[in-house]
This record gives sequence, C-alpha cells and structure tokens, in this order.
Amino acid sequence: MPTDPLGGGKREETPDVMLFDAAESAVYAAAKGMLHPLESYFGTAESANRADSYPGALNAVSALGHVWAVPLSFAPMVLAYDPATFAEAGVAPPAASWGWDEMAVACSELTSARAKRYALGPFDSLPNYVYQAGGSILTSDGTHSALTEPAALAGFSFYQELVQMRKVAAPRGGFTEGPPRRYGDNRVALWAASIFDGVRPLNPYFRYGPPVHAKANANAALASSVLTVTHAARDPRRSFAAVMALADAVQPRLIVPTRSIIAKQQSAQLYGGDEARSVILSAAEGARAEPLDVDMFDALGMAQQAIVTGVKDAAQAAMDSGSAIDRVLNDHYASATA
Repeated sequence: MPTDPLGGGKREETPDVMLFDAAESAVYAAAKGMLHPLESYFGTAESANRADSYPGALNAVSALGHVWAVPLSFAPMVLAYDPATFAEAGVAPPAASWGWDEMAVACSELTSARAKRYALGPFDSLPNYVYQAGGSILTSDGTHSALTEPAALAGFSFYQELVQMRKVAAPRGGFTEGPPRRYGDNRVALWAASIFDGVRPLNPYFRYGPPVHAKANANAALASSVLTVTHAARDPRRSFAAVMALADAVQPRLIVPTRSIIAKQQSAQLYGGDEARSVILSAAEGARAEPLDVDMFDALGMAQQAIVTGVKDAAQAAMDSGSAIDRVLNDHYASATA
C-alpha cells in the first residue's frame, strides 16, 4: 500500500483532521497534495459561514485557488507604544490622524542616541510597510512575487528612510520586554505588536494605537493554530464539521479568534480594557495576511537585514527578495499548479 507523507506510514494511519501550529505549514502541505480543499463546505453547517471569518485570516490559508484550513487564532499587528518614553521625549502619542509623515517626524523626535532612546527596535514588521502602502507580497493569483511593484517598493523605501536615513532603530542587543522595552541598554518607544493567542493579560504599562498607513488602512497579521482536513479523509464534509465544532469550542478562549462574531462577544478583560479591545478588533477587521511559507518569510527577513545594515537599498532588497520568493514558488508549488 502506498505510504503517506503526513502519516509517515500506511494511508489509513493518516488522521482525517490535523492541527498545524502555523498557517504557512498548512499552505506548504496543501501544495504537496496532502490536504483537502474546504471552500465548498462553508455554509453547509450553521456555524460554518465563511463571511463570519476575518478576510485576512482565510486569505492566509488560501492558495492555488482553494481554502485549505480553518485558522483558530488571528494576530493583527497594532502600533504599541510606551507612554512614559513618549512623555520623556515630549512627543504626543500616536493618533488616528497619523500617516507616514507624522510617524517619521515622531520617530526622529523620539530618537536620542545620547539618551539611549530610540523610536523602533532593530527590526520591525516589513510586511506592515508593504501593506500600509497598498502593496502585496504576492500577486493576486499567488503565482509570483509583487515586491517590485510600485506600492510594495514604496513600503520598502519608507522602511529604508526610517532605519538608514533617520537612524531611528535601536542597535541589536539583548531583548527585555520591560517596561521600558529595551534592546541592550537602549529603550524603544513604539513597535508593531502582534497580539497572539492565549489568555495572558496585555502589559498594562503599554498602550495600543490605531494603524498607521500611507494609502491602505491595513497592517500585517498572522494566522496560527490552523485546523485542516487531510487528503485521507473518507468523508471530508463530516471532517469539516468536526473542524468547525473544534473551532467553536476553542475560539471563545482566545484573544482574537478568527471568527468576528465570536470576537465581538469576548470579555473586555482579555484585551487589557475597552480601549485596547477596540483597537485590536478594529485592526483585525482590515488586517492583511498572505499564504506565505517559511522560506518566503526567510526571504523577507534577509531583505530587511540588508536594509537595516545598509548593505542594500530598498530597490535592490525588494528585487532580490522578490526573486527569492519566485524561486520558492517555482520549487514548492510548480508541480501543484501543473
């Protein structure tokens, strides 16, 4: 009998339903023919309405024209900041009116190497800047990199302005959550915070501000702990119903569930108060996520490292990381789309 890559043995040993701890793992498994597409099953059960999910959450597990998983938790990135550090620098906290111009000026005013105070950490979320400019990592059909398109390149360029020209990013060093948040001996005033799943309270010393954007009111997000139906399932519809039952049982305990109806019923204390709750849920509505796998994230990380260290400018970093992503798409997914 043929062996199965998921089960590692005979096909009947493969479970009908599997949990992956990251969306990118499920996307890769789908490209290798290991999962069953799910889009036709949404709407077949009372709790399984596709419209109930945040668009960004489902997009993170949608590739090759199919939805491959049901994410349990959705982590939108919001602008977190330390009000004490802002007050020390005499800078007004982030406001809904902030765009890139306001953020750039504030970052420069916050940064003082002599005071060992910087606006940003050594690395920020590079996809954030791409999405804020209205760009994408991948083309709409998911077959090529979109990093050399004007909007994505604008995001790379703004990040270069912050870290290379304005020099508002702290040097690398040992990280301390704080307060104050530190890298080595240097304090950091604001950062892109991803609100992960779990029920631990948010740090009461920090605040959470509205998304900053140039053209698109959208920040990056991560979908985690995704449930899938494997290709070995003999009754995929029944397996999908089991997936949704599990999701309904687990999601009310998470900080940002992927289903917006459940999220709106959450208790405020999980979010660190009404103000933080409002910011986080608002960010989740418009947050962006794409079906990227680990190697694509590595390509973005290398581009960011090159920009931070000044080895490459934004245009070269975007071109090189885009080429790397195209190679990943060809190596991992060409056979799945043939």
